[in-house]
Amino acid sequence: MEGFTMPLEQVAFRLLVALVLSAIIGLEREVHGKPAGLRTHALVGLGAAIMTICGVLIAEQYRSGTATTTVDPTRLASVVIQGIGFIGAGVIIQSRGIVKGLTSAATLWFVAAIGIAAGFGFWEISAISTSIALILLILFMKLEQEAERLELIHLHSEPEEKKLPKRSKTKRSRSPSSQSV
Repeated sequence: MEGFTMPLEQVAFRLLVALVLSAIIGLEREVHGKPAGLRTHALVGLGAAIMTICGVLIAEQYRSGTATTTVDPTRLASVVIQGIGFIGAGVIIQSRGIVKGLTSAATLWFVAAIGIAAGFGFWEISAISTSIALILLILFMKLEQEAERLELIHLHSEPEEKKLPKRSKTKRSRSPSSQSV
């Protein structure tokens, strides 16, 4: 790339690392039928890497030129994380006292971090953290299922005090006393 110190092959490798590692987390979510799956996670990780690489390249351009302004690429990374909060909020659903989608929101935040790390060129951190997260997602889901089976926790049922009575499906007619004259 003309004018930048990072070779195109290195840019492509950083983007590929972010894409593949984020897609691995997304695949785990997809297999379990979660609202944000493979493509969503892959795009979030890739997008975070693109923004991070651009931040690095812009900082290098300002540093190597005669400009007196300095650029901090980590500030761009913090904005990425804030933006992911809005996407994560979109996958969280609250209904009848049960909150769903928190893990999907957390994994979106996590793959943004993978993309940022890959964008900065920290392959090892990206790969190790992806491995740890995948083990966590798989192992902890099995632990949660076993704890629910043993009735130690209740993940997929409504708490007794939160259950609402079922509505009658018959039409109600308005009584003559409630009708206005």
